[in-house]
Amino acid sequence: MTAAYDDPWTVRSAPLPAGLYGQDYPQPTDDELDPDAPAGFPWDATPVLTQVRQAAQSRLASPFAVLGCVLARVVADIGPGLQLPPIVGGRASLNLFVALSGRTSAGKGSASGAARDLLASSTAGGRPAMQIGTGEGFVHAFMRRTKGTKETPGGPELYEARRFFEVAEVDALAAKGAGRQGSTILSTLRQAWSGEDVGSTTADPDRNLTVQAHTYRACLILGVQPGRASWLFDGEAVGGTTGRLLWVPTNDPHAPDDTPDWPGRLPWRAPTGIVDRGPVGLPPAVVQHVRTERLARLRGQVDVDPLDGHRTLVALKTAAAFAILHGRRDVTPDDWHLALALLDVSDTVRGEITSDLAAQAAAQSEQRGRAEGRRRLASDEVVHTELMRKTSASVIRILQRNDGTAGQATVLKALSTAQRDYLPEVLEALSTAGRLDITEGAREGYVVLRLREADQ
Repeated sequence: MTAAYDDPWTVRSAPLPAGLYGQDYPQPTDDELDPDAPAGFPWDATPVLTQVRQAAQSRLASPFAVLGCVLARVVADIGPGLQLPPIVGGRASLNLFVALSGRTSAGKGSASGAARDLLASSTAGGRPAMQIGTGEGFVHAFMRRTKGTKETPGGPELYEARRFFEVAEVDALAAKGAGRQGSTILSTLRQAWSGEDVGSTTADPDRNLTVQAHTYRACLILGVQPGRASWLFDGEAVGGTTGRLLWVPTNDPHAPDDTPDWPGRLPWRAPTGIVDRGPVGLPPAVVQHVRTERLARLRGQVDVDPLDGHRTLVALKTAAAFAILHGRRDVTPDDWHLALALLDVSDTVRGEITSDLAAQAAAQSEQRGRAEGRRRLASDEVVHTELMRKTSASVIRILQRNDGTAGQATVLKALSTAQRDYLPEVLEALSTAGRLDITEGAREGYVVLRLREADQ
């Protein structure tokens, strides 16, 4: 039974059309959903996806990166009132964060530009991308404090409910989030992804600004160079930032030799009317899947990797984004299959980064070990040389006190504990240098040491 839209936050069943747009488009096959074959993503499932791929190839950009940017932009243009129903816990925001993974000059900017041009006739395409500086700056992107008048009191005001953020390089976010003591940007982004209250409380109430939960839409595109992403996969993995991202590659191993023509802009407009209010409809099978998975976790029957802690919610957000891209507010089974296919790509990209970082850490550890070994060796050589010098000087002094001649046992007894181990080597060195004669004494086993005239 489908609940009315004004029945707040009831889990509704989505309609079940034959295919996206209600047309009989081919369903993704098991082979196409193979996580080890990102190229098998069903780009021909809808005209929209086919157009996105052609647009990316015409601009020599990664289709997955362009698709990620397009999804983030269209969600950024939907009012914050459209949310996921409370299957687990409370209702969830559709706020979507996408990470474009690639080396420097790998095409992150090209993908972003192609997505912007694809949506140029829409509000989303024209919406300027804002930079993220601080947690306080994030709040000020939505809230401001107005001056009061005699008729109207001043105070906090939500002056913009929808924002699209873009950070070209993760280094910039790392510098602000990991390199600055007291920075709140990372925790702010985690709260924003979930649609929670975002703000701070100070001693001066006139300076406090808070964006209330589910009153704002925030979508983010983050450029990530894998070699510089270690901080995202260490402390921040525990904090949950990394697992909230949808990862897409900026390379395209399957780029065609013949560049296709630009296909034109997407005929996309933000759905109007009730689309900005109430819960997204979900297929019953998807709702059951989410609940079954949550029960297994709740009962401690599965051990989930920290990086996968938010994977189901990322999938739901992505499925909703596909629905919105195709002009609908409700998720269909097709949208869910597309979301899972894109998450397989995301898992592959994130896994490659994890492997690269592990190999990089191992190489650095080996390099540090070699450097430490060289330092130890050099240190040992210095210690050895110094003990040899001191032991040699002590032997000569002992013999000089005995008129230049003494038994080896006498000399050994007079040395310190540390120097005794070096006596055989010192005696050999002094003898080779012509400063000491070593002879057998009258008794068996008795060794006599005699200085040459120059040292007596």
